[in-house]
Formats: sequence, structure tokens, C-alpha cells
Amino acid sequence: MSGGEHVIALATGAARYRVVAASASPSGGTVMILAGLGARADAPMLEPLRQALSRSGHQLVLVDWEGPAEERTVASEVEAVLAVTEALVESDVAAASRLVLFGHSVGALVAALAASVAPFAGVVVYGAAARRFADALEVGARRQLPLRGFASELAEHEAQRAGAFYRALLRDGVARDALPRALADSVAARDLEGAMLFGEPLAYLRSIDAIEPGAVFPRVSCPLRAVQGRFDWVVGESDAETIAALARAGAASFVPGADHYLGEHDDLTSSMRARGRGRPSADALGAVVASCDVLLNHDRLER
Repeated sequence: MSGGEHVIALATGAARYRVVAASASPSGGTVMILAGLGARADAPMLEPLRQALSRSGHQLVLVDWEGPAEERTVASEVEAVLAVTEALVESDVAAASRLVLFGHSVGALVAALAASVAPFAGVVVYGAAARRFADALEVGARRQLPLRGFASELAEHEAQRAGAFYRALLRDGVARDALPRALADSVAARDLEGAMLFGEPLAYLRSIDAIEPGAVFPRVSCPLRAVQGRFDWVVGESDAETIAALARAGAASFVPGADHYLGEHDDLTSSMRARGRGRPSADALGAVVASCDVLLNHDRLER
């Protein structure tokens, strides 16, 4: 089963995955990579992490949901993870007890949901939000606007409008042409193009916002490690700590100089300006690999 791509038909769409053998002596562990918003598991941004995990002796499984964009939901992505896991176990490619789910950003929700209904060795999340999607976007806007040069009072005004805009659009299902003028004219609304926001269908983003992280992470039955960069301007400053506290067996770690995309920067402002184009952060990569190592070695996590 290793090497080429494999496709599993699902109730909605399909799961496409590829197994990548470890480049070093195999550790017997497998890490399934679940990408964040707008990315794939084989995205260039995740290449340094894939290489680091492979060098550490971990077999990789790259999983993506495929199908009509309008049919994509978080539930369909979780179905893909569970279907691929079943296929790996049945073909003796991996054992669930030696399989860690790694979720980046929104992929963290998919990993947590899968681990709440099926057994895994552990879950590692990076750049995960501890709030519902629309609320997390407001928090992100409140951090980003001053970095973009907005004066403090205007930044707060626009952050509040952003929160109201995201909740109306994603949580309440308000159509674009029905948005109040005050929200339609907000800075946040500039990312809305037709039925797409951030380049993603509104239906998919609404399925993300429907999930309450505070209810999901406590249901994860395996140990969980939450890793976050100190220069991550996308999520809240202490979200990794919040997530770890929610989990049954959680631990958090923060990486100095690292951004939301596993890159490294000199300060938060340069991180914001780079928008994911920073050089790979050796410390961030090391923190994720170490977390996977710990979970696959069944070390005891400290709360």
C-alpha cells in the first residue's frame, strides 16, 4: 500500500491518501498529517515538517478529502480520516495504537473529532484555535489590525465589526446581500467574494463554525499535545494552553519566534508581514517531532 496514491469512496466525496516510508530507521510509528484551511497534506509549507518527521523514523500518511467543493464539510473530512485509518489497520500498514494524528490549524479540529470516536496513540495540534471559528477570527482580527497599522481605537472598532460580520455570515447564515451596511463595509468583508471567504466556500466554513472546540477537545480519549508559535497572529496568544487544559491528558508548548505556518521570524510584526513566507523554524519542527515521539513512545504526559 505504500508509495502511490490510494482513493477510498466515502458517503460524500472520497479520501485520497499516500503512505510515505520513513527516511531513517523506522520507529514503528506512523503520523497522519491533516492540513489546515486551503492547504493539502502535501503542501510545500508542510514539506520541512514532513522531512523532519521522516528523518525521525516516522512513517507518514498524507490524507485529503476530495470531491465537489460545495459538498465538503468537517464531517466529511473526519469520515476520510476514519476510513483511511481503517484501511491502514486492515492492510497491516499501521496499527491504531502506533498512529498519531497531526492537525495544523483547522486540521486540528478534524484530528480531535476523529480521536473522539476512534482510538489513536495521540493527537498533536499546531496553530489550533480554542474558540469557535467566527469567534477565533475576531480574536485574530484584534491581533492583526494593529500590526497592519490601524490606530488602536480604529483597530478595536474594526475587530468588533469583524466579529459581528463573521458570526452573521457563518453562524447565522445571513446572505451577503442581506448583511447590514455596517458589516458589509467592514475591513473583514473585503475577503468575501461571492459565496467564498478566504477562498473557501461559505458552506464549508459554516461547518467549521458549527463545532465548539470546548466540547470537542474534552472528548479526545488519547493524550494530546498542543504546540503554538509565539509569533502566531492567527489564533489567540494562549490558545494552546487552553486546549491542553480542555483535553483529558493534554500538554502545551510554545515556540519562541515561530509563526502559524511553522516559520521563524524576528518579531510579531515581521511574522504578520511575511504571511507564511518565513524560513522554517527548527524549534517549531523540533517541538512537533518531539511531541509525536513522546506519544508514540507512550511517555506519561504531565497536566
